[in-house]
Amino acid sequence: MPADEYLGDDEELDVEWVVKDMLPRSFLVVLGGGSKSGKSCLVTAMAHAITRGEPFLGKETEQGVVLWCAFEESKMERKLVLSKFGDREDHPNLVIAHDLPKIDTPEGLEVLRKAIERYKPSLIVIDPLYGAHSQESLSGGTSGRNCLEGLKKLCADYNVAAIVIHHFTKNVGAGLTRERMADSGQILAAASMDILMDSVETDDGFRLIRLKAKGRGGFASFDWRILSRSVTEFELLEAKSGAAPDPSADDAILACLNEALAPLSASEVHEKTGIPLQTVRNNLTALKNKGQLMVEKHGREYYYGAPV
Repeated sequence: MPADEYLGDDEELDVEWVVKDMLPRSFLVVLGGGSKSGKSCLVTAMAHAITRGEPFLGKETEQGVVLWCAFEESKMERKLVLSKFGDREDHPNLVIAHDLPKIDTPEGLEVLRKAIERYKPSLIVIDPLYGAHSQESLSGGTSGRNCLEGLKKLCADYNVAAIVIHHFTKNVGAGLTRERMADSGQILAAASMDILMDSVETDDGFRLIRLKAKGRGGFASFDWRILSRSVTEFELLEAKSGAAPDPSADDAILACLNEALAPLSASEVHEKTGIPLQTVRNNLTALKNKGQLMVEKHGREYYYGAPV
């Protein structure tokens, strides 16, 4: 296919968010952390917010179904966690599955495909990867990639996000680097994005969490600090983006919005100014956070305008 057809319209590059600035549709994300670091609790809180269309870490969510595939927890263990978030009527749009076939087998992928077609989830959670695959080891040249490639294709085919929860090695001396991710090489190569999670307990019993992300697209690289006061309460304290805005483009973007007769999408600003689309997105977010823009949402698209 010629490149001009393959790349298509700029609109096709617009990110569809499940969680704004954190989790895009169609992405396969590997979340790694140490044992008992709170990985499942963090993702459970995210899933709860998505099913209810409520903010997570102050970020907007697209309300939708979450399919939680528990390959390690028993039903009682999962129920105990969910009970912290309320009674049974407090969990709309949440589907939980146990005793599933492995995700790197034809049987497992077919079960997932049918579940996706039936429930139409926004997010699939695989918890954890070690319980979800049939390989003897994930450290081989192809086994790590093979265990995720079928799931990644489902994400692309059905425009659904997936979070795969994985473990760190015990090599604490490596710091919060991708080398800490167990069997990291091919697993991370197959993922659209990886998030490293570290947490420490404070003197008052809270948890300070750091999420360090790297992936395809400027939005997929960030470094966040989070405070967790309980398994249901997470607060974003500090957010650093790996794709910093370009201040030199602010004047052109603001002038474009001031001249427009109606609010514009990021793609429309890009078309009118010629500024790279990702730079436009980054700068619009920064200007919004400074209170220099108005933002409206129509469907899944955000539109930006000069303040009244």
